[in-house]
Amino acid sequence: MLPRLIIWPLFFFVTLATAALNTTLVCTPFGACEPCPEEALHKPYCQPFGNRRLLQCKNSTDLHDRPHYAQHPPSLADSDSIPSVEEGAILAWKSCGRVVSTERADFFEFVAVNLLFLGVGVGIVIWRLRRMRLLHARQLAARIGLVGRRR
Repeated sequence: MLPRLIIWPLFFFVTLATAALNTTLVCTPFGACEPCPEEALHKPYCQPFGNRRLLQCKNSTDLHDRPHYAQHPPSLADSDSIPSVEEGAILAWKSCGRVVSTERADFFEFVAVNLLFLGVGVGIVIWRLRRMRLLHARQLAARIGLVGRRR
């Protein structure tokens, strides 16, 4: 259900934007969600999570005329792995959710750091218990007279 919620507003926006030109673009996702490069983070298609997805838009009325805002589609240098593009397709970017691989790596990093804190905390507690046990044993030995007396 989530992909439909993401794609529907984009399709609605593209349809409204092209209605004045008597054209209709049908956009489909064309690649995986990937992090935006540093120089593109301020662009609208990188908001709100800093990720983008390549779209392949087809003009359903005329495949040869491109709208004025699509005269400069993303260059091939913008993405490392672009599959073959269909003839007459317009490449564009759209914002997307979080990148699953990055989120998974962040989660495991979070778990590892918490396990490290757990290990350090348990180590400190064990060290303190041993030290307190030794201190109490010395106090008890001094109280009953096992230490400091010579016969």
